[in-house]
Amino acid sequence: MARDINGHPVEVRGLRRFRRDRGAPELDPHDVTLTVLAGSTDPAVSSASVLAQAGDRVAAGEVEVVLRHLLVIAPDAVDEVVATAAQDHYVRVDHSRLDEPGPEPGPARTDTDAGLEGFDPEVVADALNATAGRVTLLLARTQLIDAMHCSQERSRVAGLAARHNGDVVGWQILGRV
Repeated sequence: MARDINGHPVEVRGLRRFRRDRGAPELDPHDVTLTVLAGSTDPAVSSASVLAQAGDRVAAGEVEVVLRHLLVIAPDAVDEVVATAAQDHYVRVDHSRLDEPGPEPGPARTDTDAGLEGFDPEVVADALNATAGRVTLLLARTQLIDAMHCSQERSRVAGLAARHNGDVVGWQILGRV
C-alpha cells in the first residue's frame, strides 16, 4: 500500500492507479537488501543537507524510503517506547538479526554489531558508554520524505527517547538504488 508524506497508508485513487511504477513493492523496514542512502549521527546537521545526498527524487518526496532511527534507551522502557512509536507506524527492527527479517524481533542488544551498518561505530560506542546500562533500539517506518517531514520525525523520535530517559544516536534514509 502506498504511504503519504507522514507515513500513513493511503489508497491509490484516480489515474494514479494506472501509473507504471504502481507495481513497485512497498519497502519493508526489515529488508536487509535496502541501501543506506543518507543519514547522520550529528543532531545539529540539517535534514535538508543530509537529504541532498540521497538524490533529488528522494529529497523531493517522490519515492518511498525507510526512515530509521537509532536510540539508546533503558531496557525497562523498550516496550513502552516501541508501543508509543507504533502509533505513528514505526516498527522495531532487530539489528542483531537483520539477516532474518520478521515482524517479531528478539530482545534488545547492548553491543554494537554488524546490524548497525552505516552508523559510525565510534559514535554508537560513545553513546553506549555514556549511558551505562542502556540498550540500542532501531525504529523504522516506510514513508515519502522531504526535509520538513524528516525534521519533524527526528524531533518526534528525539522527544520520545527523552521522555524515557534515552537519546537518539542517529538516523538514516534507506531505499533501493
